[in-house]
Amino acid sequence: LDGIQDQKRRDILYAVKHPYSTEQLEYQRYLADVHQLTKPQIKQRTLIVYTSLAEYYRRRANVTRHEDKDPICICEKEDLLAGLHEYKIHLSAGHFSYIWSHMSIQGESNEFLNLLFGELNEKRFAQVIKAYSKVDPSKTGYTNIDTIKKFVNLYGHPYAIHNRLSDEQLWTRFCDTFRFAID
Repeated sequence: LDGIQDQKRRDILYAVKHPYSTEQLEYQRYLADVHQLTKPQIKQRTLIVYTSLAEYYRRRANVTRHEDKDPICICEKEDLLAGLHEYKIHLSAGHFSYIWSHMSIQGESNEFLNLLFGELNEKRFAQVIKAYSKVDPSKTGYTNIDTIKKFVNLYGHPYAIHNRLSDEQLWTRFCDTFRFAID
């Protein structure tokens, strides 16, 4: 409890010393509302929805490649809406328009996903870093399927528990999640 109160005190002191503009506060509040709307809709399937939506947008996007940077996937407004509909994420026209109007690059799918769901929280980010350090101990930024296979446990997957998919089908489905990284 003391740690929480200390954090609140620090936040208040920081806010007093570094006040946000009215527009910034409104922007933060509105995005918090959007996050509160979307989180219950994707509860228990967050990672799958996030990666599947990213893949969906990549398939439908005009990909622009820049030197020394990741490719930028530009989607039409209709494609972004279709992706939300496909994964049963209901967002009012006003909320969608607000997100669309606050994107720095209109239609950029990664920015859209970040505005829609928010950034990875620190705990998730730490888990991703820890997992990747096991998969890529030499820190080259690359790994292979055999190394990943050593650490993946698909037996807890709902389709494995209910015997809907074979081990090979589950592995193929898991690998399909990373198909965009190979392209």
